[in-house]
Amino acid sequence: MITNDELQAIHEFRRRFSSKDGYADKVSPEEATRILNDDWWLLGFLQSQSLDVDITMAVVMECIKWRMNFKPSQIGMLELRSLLESGIIYIHGEDMDGNVLLWINFFHHRNGNKDVERLLIYWLERFVMDSHGAPLAVVFNMHGAGLQNMDTDFLRFILHVFKYYYPSVVTSIFILETPQKLNPSWKVVRSWVDSNTLAMMHTVTRHSFAQYVDAQFIPARLGGEDEFSFTMDELARCIPARVVVATPASDSSETFSSQNAAASAPAVDHSEMTISALPPAPPPRPDRPDLDRFANGSVRRSVKFDSEDSEEGPARNGPLILANNGNGSENGRSRAPSTSRRQSHIPTTLKPIAEARINAASDLWLQTPILNFCPRDELVMKKVEGENDSIEVVVLKNPTQKNIMYKIKTTSPEKFRVRPTTGVVKPEGMEIIRVYLQNEYKGTVVKEKFLVMAMETDGTSSEDFGTLWKEAPECTKILQKLRCRLCENNPIETAAPPSPTLSSSPIQDDTKDLRAEVQTLANQQRFLLMLISVLVTLQIICLFYIRFTNSSLSEQIDNLLAKNAKAAGKDEF
Repeated sequence: MITNDELQAIHEFRRRFSSKDGYADKVSPEEATRILNDDWWLLGFLQSQSLDVDITMAVVMECIKWRMNFKPSQIGMLELRSLLESGIIYIHGEDMDGNVLLWINFFHHRNGNKDVERLLIYWLERFVMDSHGAPLAVVFNMHGAGLQNMDTDFLRFILHVFKYYYPSVVTSIFILETPQKLNPSWKVVRSWVDSNTLAMMHTVTRHSFAQYVDAQFIPARLGGEDEFSFTMDELARCIPARVVVATPASDSSETFSSQNAAASAPAVDHSEMTISALPPAPPPRPDRPDLDRFANGSVRRSVKFDSEDSEEGPARNGPLILANNGNGSENGRSRAPSTSRRQSHIPTTLKPIAEARINAASDLWLQTPILNFCPRDELVMKKVEGENDSIEVVVLKNPTQKNIMYKIKTTSPEKFRVRPTTGVVKPEGMEIIRVYLQNEYKGTVVKEKFLVMAMETDGTSSEDFGTLWKEAPECTKILQKLRCRLCENNPIETAAPPSPTLSSSPIQDDTKDLRAEVQTLANQQRFLLMLISVLVTLQIICLFYIRFTNSSLSEQIDNLLAKNAKAAGKDEF
């Protein structure tokens, strides 16, 4: 059931997408139709970003760009026949919560095989589009895998796809039967992911796996009762018997039907297309009709922001304002109106940081005749409750009576998300900018820098910033570099994520394992030292014994020789 907040976020997203300055004319009619009609698809992205429309717009546009290049809907089973027959990836069974299981069997994978990425997308696209984003549990089956099967690039691709291209679909990730020699590799993988993904990851054995999945869906070789073996015959049964174009879950899209994107989209055909000569359907599941065919394995079906700002990125001309009391003011103080009709609200979790920046002491501000901003020379990335990535807030104030156009660049655009990257600040107005650092890059943040560019302008749009910057007089523009670092003592640090069922958390489990290994090595070291001491003592004793024995033997020989000499003398006499 869609809540009011979610419905409002969907409305706002579609309004921006279909507006004059939106992106409806930059995507294909198929993608435009999906955005304007399929609530379930758009809601998945919004939920993954805590209903933040600015960030969701950037993620959705990046996803559409990826779909245009990767073409997931055009992947055919004939090109993947050999991989399908190997059984490396398939959908079968369900967990205790009724979520369908996606099996990834690493024993059949070899490092560097890029075709397996297309196979993963082949299954995800089929499942997500057919079930309308139903929850999915993923099993990384490491049984029998070795170093030649542990492909960290493939794992990075999988986690990236789950987070940005099919968000809010995966509910659990089970790492099953990991050999001890692969534990260091998994520790590296866990260091890439955010706290939400870590909370979904469960390291399980064949015995503890039964707490999550019923024995009827656990392979017999892993101690279960399932004799299922994926074949091409199973795949043939996964072709749907009909294709019905989904209608929106609410009437929210009716408001946007007159927009240019909807006008350019093809007409929806609700006729059913049947495929004959298929095997009989499995018994229905009244409780989960959308997942029944997948659970049973028998489905019928037929450093630069310039380019981002100008084409794909969610450039915003209006200022980002704090959430207010509904009359456009915060604590009785009016904010400068947006240069467009769009209004964005900073998430509640970021209000303390934003207010601290706005009310910061004057020595923390860089004040210039054109633009004032805080912080003045360094961005301190913080971990904030409710946010997956580390974040910092930059506040821009326009002290002049002219519009100020600004743009923010970074040395590594792939590591950061800046919202917005460009815009116009009205006279005596204010702009709040959010800078997000992706968790997998936090180790190199001290090497990165940001560049704030600002200049006076007579216009109200930040388009053609590069051209205007070149033509503007030097006295009407400024450049300021900002360093970047992680917060050492974070006062707004979020609490630890909820513990998985089997272990307190993956990081704590790793710490315990490391401590246990260190303790084992220390015990072994003490034992070896004791053994060496015993051996040295025995060697010394042996040396003394040999020396004493040699001395006694020498004396006996000397006495014997002396006696022999005396006896010989007597005989001669």
